[in-house]
Amino acid sequence: MKYVMYYSDIFDACYSIYLQTLYYDVEPFLFYVLTANDDTGCHFVGYFSKEKHCQQKYNVSCITTLPHHQRKGYGKFLIDFSE
Repeated sequence: MKYVMYYSDIFDACYSIYLQTLYYDVEPFLFYVLTANDDTGCHFVGYFSKEKHCQQKYNVSCITTLPHHQRKGYGKFLIDFSE
């Protein structure tokens, strides 16, 4: 199984996650989506977002790993990738 990190400047891949908690404009954010690839295709595992221009120098604004993919090291991978 290969793991691929996709960079997206638009939020359509993560739109459904933000529907209930969307309080801010998403333009100033970058979204990174992690998928697991196998013989049947790409499967969404998790994502993180970060501000394009963060004055506090935070490396992550929001991070999510889907429940059935937790405890497999994906969260740690996303945090490491964000730095």
